[in-house]
Amino acid sequence: MSNVLSLSRIFVLCARHEDQLPLMRKFMFDLFFFKSPRNHLVIGVIMDLWPEVFKDDGQCLSPELNSIIWSIFNTGDVKSTSDMKTLQTRSLLTQRHGYRSSDFDAKALVIRYLGEVQNNRDPDFLDGVKYSLMLLGKGNDYNWSHNHITTRLLKLVNQSCSETGRKDEELLRWGIETVGMISRLYTKEGRNQILNLFESVKSLLDIEEQFEPATVESCVLALLHLGYHLQSQIAMFLVDWKPKTVFSTATKTKIEDFVGTRGRKHVDITIQVQRRKASGMRRDGSKG
Repeated sequence: MSNVLSLSRIFVLCARHEDQLPLMRKFMFDLFFFKSPRNHLVIGVIMDLWPEVFKDDGQCLSPELNSIIWSIFNTGDVKSTSDMKTLQTRSLLTQRHGYRSSDFDAKALVIRYLGEVQNNRDPDFLDGVKYSLMLLGKGNDYNWSHNHITTRLLKLVNQSCSETGRKDEELLRWGIETVGMISRLYTKEGRNQILNLFESVKSLLDIEEQFEPATVESCVLALLHLGYHLQSQIAMFLVDWKPKTVFSTATKTKIEDFVGTRGRKHVDITIQVQRRKASGMRRDGSKG
C-alpha cells in the first residue's frame, strides 16, 4: 500500500508541475472505472497535493468531474474504513470543497445531460457526457444502466430519427455510439437486452441509404461494441452484409480487427463443435 501512495504522490506532483489538469482528471476517471479498492487512498493524495483538481473555477462542473465526484461518494470499500479511508476521503471532499453527496444523484445527472446534449453540440462536451454516462453505469449494475441510461438513449435515438422534416443525424450518431459503449457494461445476464440492441442497430443499417455515411459508420462502431457480447451474431452479420457506404480507413481497420480477433475465436469454437457432432454421428452410425 505504501508503494501505491508513493507512486501516486510522484505522479500527482509531476502532473502538477506540467500543469496537466486534464490528465489528472482522466487518471481519476480510470481509477473509478477499473474499481481499485485503493481508489479513495489515491484520491486523498490528489486532494492534499493538488486541490485545484476538484475546483469548478466559477463555472459548472464538467460531466466527467461530476461523475468522478459521484463515484467518490457512492463507490468504495466502506467496511475497511481504517485501511482504505473511504469515509474519511468523502468527508474531506465535503469539508474542503463543499460538495455534498445529496447533490450528486446518478439518475438526475443522466437526465440532465441527455437534455443538455440536445442543445449543446460542442464535441468536447458530447465526449464528456458519453464518458460520464459510462462511469455512472460502471458504478451501478447493468440493470441500472439499462433502465436509466440505455432506455433513455434509445428514446433519444428514436426522436432523432423521427424529427419532423429532417433527421438530427449529429445527435443520432452520438446516441448510437454511446449505446454501443454502454453495452460493454452488461453482464451475461443481460444478453437478451443486448440482442434487442443488436436488432435495433441492425434495423437502421437495413435502411442505410436514408442516412449520411458518417451515421452508417456510427452504427457499425456500435455493432463492434455489441460484438463484445455477440461475437458470432456480429461476425455473421458483417460477412453477409453488403454495405452501400464507403467506409473510412479508420472504420475499415476496426472491422478488420474485430473479425481478425473475435471472428477467429468464433471460427475455432465452431470447428470444435462440428467435429464433436461429426464424431457423435459416426458413433451412432456404428451402433446402428
